[in-house]
Amino acid sequence: MIKMQKYVTATATLAATIATTPALAHFTGVPHEAGAGHPVFGIDHLFVVLAVGAVVGSAVVWARRR
Repeated sequence: MIKMQKYVTATATLAATIATTPALAHFTGVPHEAGAGHPVFGIDHLFVVLAVGAVVGSAVVWARRR
């Protein structure tokens, strides 16, 4: 039963990822990649990921110095 649930979850996640379409939630003036490629190749998402990494990294450094 547990193994079957893992396959159902993985299949549903894959299907949802493949079926995604752009939400048009933000406009950058540059055409966004369609579907699942946008979070990977969208420059705005890249900047956010780098910013989150910088914040988390600085928090780790700050916590180690205490």
